Amino acid sequence: MKKLNKMRFISLLLTLFLIVMMAVPTISMAAQPTVNLGTTSSFAVLANSAITNTGTTTISGNAGGDIGLSPGTSFTGNASVTTSGTIHLADAVAIKAQTDLVTAYNDAAGETPTSTIPSELGGTTLTPGIYYSADGTFQITGTLTLDAKGDPYGVFVFQTASTLITASGSNINLINSAQPCQTYWKVGSSATLGTYSHFVGHIFALASITANTGAMVQGQLLAQNGAVTLDTNIITNEIGAAPAILHVIKHVINDNGRTEVAANFNLHVKSSGIDVPGSPAPGVESPGTSYTLAAGTYVVSEDVSTGYTASYSGDSDASGKIILASGDNKTVTITNNDNILQSIAITTPATKLSYTVGDALDLTGLVVTGTNSDGSTTPEAITLADVSGFDSSAVASGQVLTITIGGQTTTYTVNVAAVNNTGWTVTKDVYSSVSDFALNASAVPTGANYYGLFAPVGTQIATFEGVNQTLRTISVAFSDPTLITVKFYKDAAGTQLVGTGTLTGTVTNGSGSGQMTVTLCADNLAADKATLAIGYGSVDSASSVTQAITLPAGPMTKGTTVTWTSSNPSVISNDGQTVNRPAWNATDATVTMTANLTNGAATGTQTFTLIVPKLAEPDADNLAADKATLAIGYGGVDSASSVTQAITLPAGPMTKGTTVTWTSSNPSVISNDGQTVNRPAWNATDATVTMTANLTNGALTGTQTFSLTVPKVTPNLADIKATVPNNTVLLGNYLFQLSDTNGLTQANVMTAMATAPKQDIYFKSYNAKWYDLNATDASHSVANLNDLTDATKAVDEATTLDSIQILKWFGAADTVQSY
Repeated sequence: MKKLNKMRFISLLLTLFLIVMMAVPTISMAAQPTVNLGTTSSFAVLANSAITNTGTTTISGNAGGDIGLSPGTSFTGNASVTTSGTIHLADAVAIKAQTDLVTAYNDAAGETPTSTIPSELGGTTLTPGIYYSADGTFQITGTLTLDAKGDPYGVFVFQTASTLITASGSNINLINSAQPCQTYWKVGSSATLGTYSHFVGHIFALASITANTGAMVQGQLLAQNGAVTLDTNIITNEIGAAPAILHVIKHVINDNGRTEVAANFNLHVKSSGIDVPGSPAPGVESPGTSYTLAAGTYVVSEDVSTGYTASYSGDSDASGKIILASGDNKTVTITNNDNILQSIAITTPATKLSYTVGDALDLTGLVVTGTNSDGSTTPEAITLADVSGFDSSAVASGQVLTITIGGQTTTYTVNVAAVNNTGWTVTKDVYSSVSDFALNASAVPTGANYYGLFAPVGTQIATFEGVNQTLRTISVAFSDPTLITVKFYKDAAGTQLVGTGTLTGTVTNGSGSGQMTVTLCADNLAADKATLAIGYGSVDSASSVTQAITLPAGPMTKGTTVTWTSSNPSVISNDGQTVNRPAWNATDATVTMTANLTNGAATGTQTFTLIVPKLAEPDADNLAADKATLAIGYGGVDSASSVTQAITLPAGPMTKGTTVTWTSSNPSVISNDGQTVNRPAWNATDATVTMTANLTNGALTGTQTFSLTVPKVTPNLADIKATVPNNTVLLGNYLFQLSDTNGLTQANVMTAMATAPKQDIYFKSYNAKWYDLNATDASHSVANLNDLTDATKAVDEATTLDSIQILKWFGAADTVQSY
């Protein structure tokens, strides 16, 4: 086990630097809460009563790989723990760390929550903030995504009054610069991490912490009053890199007549083409705008600056590109020098060139382009103050208007026409009281009184006089009777009429008649409703929504406004910007988005049924599922306790996509591929071989072991003859070793033989000759033996020996029996 003493002050300096930098107000990040780790920062594991480890556990990290225990001293299984730090058992360092843990716990507990959320965090995406459990517990099933929104110093604090439990194979996914060292979990009792789960953050547990088999941790396991239990874990205690500071200064030089200031220019700081938090922003002269950023490559730019030439200076290149390292403090200055405007010209005429007496000047559509001293052309901003010569007080033909910008001029002409029926006096521009008029006309359903609210359109003016209940007669003065808009109401309470129709009345003022068009809001609402649609991202559709959707709010073409309601805001938010897919082991979610439409007094709804598919099954669960079904195939009547022939080792891909490679602990007995099996010799012992399955599913790996027994071969006569010593009698499974110390007689030898099992008897003489006594008689008596071939010679040789001893009985436990 490797144990390296780390210089703890390095991690403390980094922590202090981060805290100081986070306190500096910048445009790129809001003030973030933080937790004071104190001397606990270098501890990957810290416990109060005991630490227990099973299997091989690895601990490392640039913040420190220390292991601490106080006041307890029992560290079981420490021989299987590899750490880059130091183990402190009830020493001064561990005691101080436990004291600082109390401070860190109280610090995290004392943060004011920004949100109270459900206990199940799996399948959700959260941004930096302080989250409090609604029911006092937190669970993670599936994947919890932490989105820092591009801010590498965004802080996440989770507060639970009781437990934190993660499911097997669960995962915490960090996106958009979120960091493990900025994630804190205050746990009011105990924390349990599921098998093969992936966890991120500092756990401050009031009681105990258990990291089950294969759990991976990016952070710390700190138990204030209880034990820490480990099982084949990988723990990485890291601190993020120090930020860089970028100052962007805008400097404007107006030496050719222009008058823009720094704030008139819109400046960007981008990474990979995307604005960083706080960008874009108006330009600021020295000291400029400061951004706190992660190390990387950035580009400083500005929106097109009409009439100015931009240049870059400071720490960037000529195009505004700058490379920031951790801890950098750099500046980029964009200087804009105004060009000499040499001429201007109208490139797109104004939309309105014909006016009526009394009209105001309308510059809609007018585009003026300037040509500068450097040959460049830029569109020039035009205001009413830049145009002279307009006079609509009287009829005019070919009236010349002059545009002046930067001392340069250009002109265009307009016409002013007379107003029809001029000289009428406006006595009432809008009748807003429902008691003003009552009518009963063929344009609307008959049999009831309807009240009218009259409003001129555009530049038209109207004077309404007189009422005729039977045939609506209006004395009116207006410039164009076809442009009067009339809205009808059903009763004095203001309930709007639903329907369509055209009101035709007599217009009197001695100048003929005209038609008034009735516009009813319900018709407009129906028209807009027919075109209402939800916008989907990328390849999404109503049957598969995986990302934010676009919900039109209006006003739509006919003026309808829309608000939206989700039937399940936890899956799709009411604004459609948050979509949380169900966990992989759940079912697809069906969400109804209801559009609430309003047009005047008319209202309506439109519903859309959307399907949000569940998340893809995570690698860890796939691997665990395949691991549970992994088995070795045996030939014939073989089993794990008796392997005599080749075995079948699955290679995958398995049902959940896991692939497998195999390793034998003794390839000379069972090969790595299982195709070769060599049994031990008859006079050896059975062999035990461990076959290790190495499993891979996606980015995850694991192992599974199988213990197999290979029995020794069954001995045969040739095997035995090749190994027994001289002066030996072999009776079936009995082996007799003869010596000459006791002067045994022929009868002694024969008597001993007679007690052996009724099998063939062989004798190996002192000169290594073999004699087959071919004993078939049940008694093995001396007389019968003398009748067999070579029996006399064998017995004669045996009688020269003094003793006979059974040394081994093949097929059973070793025994020694003397005669």
